[in-house]
Amino acid sequence: GERAQIRCLLTLLGELGTPRNPTNAKNTKTKNKHTHTHTHARTHRHPQTKAHAQRSERMIPSRLCAPMRCRLRRLLSTAATPSTPSTHQTIKGRKRFYKSVGVEQGDAGWHVTLDARPIPTPARNTLAFNSEALAWAVAAEWDNQTTDAGIEPTFMPLMSLASTAIDQIAPHPEGTIATLMPYLKTDTACFRAPDDERVLRQRQDDALTPLLDWVMDKYGAELSISDNIVQRRAHDPAAEDLIRQALLEMDEFQLASLQCATANCKSLVLGLALVEQRVGPSEAHNACRLEEDFQMEQWGLVEGGHDVDQAASLASLASASTFLRLHSL
Repeated sequence: GERAQIRCLLTLLGELGTPRNPTNAKNTKTKNKHTHTHTHARTHRHPQTKAHAQRSERMIPSRLCAPMRCRLRRLLSTAATPSTPSTHQTIKGRKRFYKSVGVEQGDAGWHVTLDARPIPTPARNTLAFNSEALAWAVAAEWDNQTTDAGIEPTFMPLMSLASTAIDQIAPHPEGTIATLMPYLKTDTACFRAPDDERVLRQRQDDALTPLLDWVMDKYGAELSISDNIVQRRAHDPAAEDLIRQALLEMDEFQLASLQCATANCKSLVLGLALVEQRVGPSEAHNACRLEEDFQMEQWGLVEGGHDVDQAASLASLASASTFLRLHSL
């Protein structure tokens, strides 16, 4: 699982950072017993000085450290965050059971109809939209379910977002906010490569610093940055409270889009920027993958891995952006 991967990466980083001192060879076995997944693993083995730990950090070979750092940071962003289950997987693979799809207006708003009957959410709540445009977009997703494989919820991202908003977020928005806030401590926008990786560091500064400035201007929240790959950021509590208050003012549809974007970007800052239309899907996608793209420039793209992941991520961000824009019409 993800926790096991984190432990392995942290252990490997710790071993790579251990000075190769021949006089300590006899104690290697003893030291290995004390290897921790805690962020202070190296300082536990070498408690003499903070400077010693920093020197050990620099001893990690950069060609190994950079790819591991990218993977580790993404794992740390999700390990403590429960994933949101799909809300309509019970119909996956079911053959199309309706002939016509439409939209009609009712007392609660605009409804999507199958064979002239309004469809409910997976939790049997009323599926209604204030926006006729969004209702027609969801209806188009149902109408496009024509393959022999049956209904595929993956091809209905707008329906999925609507169901999540109504069934999961509306009854308890505080739970969604509590899930989103921890992303700030490992936020992609608040992470920087070490100073010795000048090219990547410059790209991150160019793309991400303006977004942090935007957060400051819009919410009054000043967030700190770090190049530590394992230590969660300790932002000013006042800044976190300001962002939490902004989330409390969002409706369930906005929170559904924000949750989708934040999980994909591993960044609440980028999620907010997408929801508030400060950036578009492509810009958010490129910003959150700066480090990964940089590594692919150095080591190449894994076909069937990187490319598929990128396409899925961009499609999800585009869905979140489209959903919210249609909702506002």
